[in-house]
Amino acid sequence: RVVLITGGSGGLGGALARCFSEEGYAVVIHYFKGKTIAEDLCGKITGSGGNATALSADLRKPEEAFRLVELTRQTFGKIDLLINAAGMVRDRLLIGTSEEDWEAVIQTNLSGPFYMIRAVAPLMRDQGGGQIINIGSLSARIGRSGQANYAASKAGLVALTQNSARELAPHNIRANVVFPGLLSTGVFQ
Repeated sequence: RVVLITGGSGGLGGALARCFSEEGYAVVIHYFKGKTIAEDLCGKITGSGGNATALSADLRKPEEAFRLVELTRQTFGKIDLLINAAGMVRDRLLIGTSEEDWEAVIQTNLSGPFYMIRAVAPLMRDQGGGQIINIGSLSARIGRSGQANYAASKAGLVALTQNSARELAPHNIRANVVFPGLLSTGVFQ
């Protein structure tokens, strides 16, 4: 089994990579800025007898998402599970949120998962199925002061997941969103 974890160099993504490796998955650890962390994690996983590789991509760009999926397919032949854990925060009160902060968070937390789902769905369809897990946030449901961009991106991710689940179910592809709550693992990369 093969799992591709976006944001695999971050705290939550890294923890997921270790857990899935222990369950026997070959793990693709995606990173954007955390090359050293991702490569160190790969070394730990392979040193423990697991199978892991680190791949870089800027998932705010659709061509990079397609490239990441294709590199994973070339390396492991398939993708059984995609976990969209890459994310970012730029907390500021609504009236102080710049257009740049808005776009950066929306692009990373919502557009990135959309591009990844769109890239991986044909592969999963052709291989007979798969699973997609998107990492949500309670901010999507509750909202927090200073998190308009983050909450909006995560609320959009919920809707994206619901639509993906409906559209991809006939191809034996499940899509779910999980709400882990506050974590001490740090921000994803």
